Amino acid sequence: MARLRIVVAEDEQRILSSIVSKIERTVEDCEVIATANDGEKALELVEKYHPHVIFSDIKMPKMDGIELARELRKKAPDIHVVLLSGYSDFSFARQAMRYGVSYYLVKPLVEEDLLEVIEEIRAKLEESRRRSFPQVRMSGRNSMQTAAQEPTAGKNGYYVLGICFYNLCCSGASESLGEFYTASLDGGGGVKWEEILEDLPSESPEWMIADGNPCNFKNIVLTTPIGQQLDMEEIVSVLSARIHTRHPGMKFNLCYREKQVKREDIWNYTHRIRNLLETWVVPAEEQVFVLENMESVPAEMELYDAASLRLQNNIKVLFKMDNYNILLEELMNIMSYVLECGCTQKQLVKIVHDIYKMLESSLHVEDQAAAAKVKEKFYTTLSIAGESREIQNAFSESVTFYLQDRLDRSTSQKAREEVMEYVDKNFMVINSVEEVAEKFNYNYTYVSRLFREMKGVSMIKYLTEKRIGAAQKIMKEKPNLSVNHVCNMVGYTDQHYFSRVFKASTGMSPKEYRKKVIVDIK
Repeated sequence: MARLRIVVAEDEQRILSSIVSKIERTVEDCEVIATANDGEKALELVEKYHPHVIFSDIKMPKMDGIELARELRKKAPDIHVVLLSGYSDFSFARQAMRYGVSYYLVKPLVEEDLLEVIEEIRAKLEESRRRSFPQVRMSGRNSMQTAAQEPTAGKNGYYVLGICFYNLCCSGASESLGEFYTASLDGGGGVKWEEILEDLPSESPEWMIADGNPCNFKNIVLTTPIGQQLDMEEIVSVLSARIHTRHPGMKFNLCYREKQVKREDIWNYTHRIRNLLETWVVPAEEQVFVLENMESVPAEMELYDAASLRLQNNIKVLFKMDNYNILLEELMNIMSYVLECGCTQKQLVKIVHDIYKMLESSLHVEDQAAAAKVKEKFYTTLSIAGESREIQNAFSESVTFYLQDRLDRSTSQKAREEVMEYVDKNFMVINSVEEVAEKFNYNYTYVSRLFREMKGVSMIKYLTEKRIGAAQKIMKEKPNLSVNHVCNMVGYTDQHYFSRVFKASTGMSPKEYRKKVIVDIK
């Protein structure tokens, strides 16, 4: 791709020069095309030069970096903003995230951090460059072609809408998701736009629709003579009703601008609408947004902050305690909590990313390919889920994968404790391994192996040793009891069999042992 065009905004000249020098020395194929000493000047330069990236200090006169990011989000959402600060207080970063800022660096710039940010920005720019031109469908009477071909150029005004079907398409989702969108929206059974968009109210405006990227985003443009006002609320209500009638169960989020726009502003407004949807879409929910009402509303980060706090306080403690059953339960509680509170998909993806990162840093995952697959399955489900329950189930499956080995160990330890406690309390009445396995709904082979691992002998031999030991104790305490009575007390119904087992264990018969006990007492 072309050289990276960069604007740098910093109010201290010495630091500004240092930042420019560091960028040009570290980053290949880049050009710092302009610099500014305040936010207002930076905004003017952005509008004049259309850079790919702007590096901006947080604290500047006239307009600070946060306010600059907010303005760019509205006017130039394609420009990547990298905020700089002399403070390592990431409360600035959380505030900036509300305006779509994904990059935050601490001054003085570290080359590795700078290169990492630039590499990620280049990848996103390259992805945008590779996008094919959107497929455009027009109504039969729509005159909107190229500016030169359009006979009514300059006489028409336009209303812009954006629809996101299902949920936002997650970057970690399966590649086949695009095929799914195409089949369900544009395939044989897909959306019939001619039926939905023809004969709209408000004097039936001309229309056109263009595919976004991915194709579950659709951009709709309604064409009317300049000055002809459309009741967009009524039009959106009709569109929504028609989609629901023809495609029941297919959820979507819609955003529109109430006021007419000029032809040259259409592309800018479709980007602003998409940016708003990417900020506010709640997975498995339907919402309708008015662009003018929502652009000035900062994205809330309280749910993300609350989830992060629980992760830091609770999950780390549970890892140290090796209590993985409760850890899994707490992770599911966090997911249930944020979904019930209407967490936006953008925040949810960040929360889940933090959870995966924490699990991967705390646990050794041997099968990385399998881990990537379960994460891909979750992000795919999140992209198309119609119910929050689907998201919860996919999340449970993915985190259980990471914890499975520890959960198995924990379950095994619990099984050991349960089996041993039961056997020690009931050894006089247990007749077989099958009885114990059935008691706990375990497999016979599993219980048999588990017991041998714990005691080094089979369960039957252990039961025999326990019974004979109990018989010896009874004879010592009550030597006058008959052998038959002792036999029954320790769980044997056949005295002859008891005598054989007793002698095999002690080297003498029960009667001989009792006589020895009586002699020892005297």
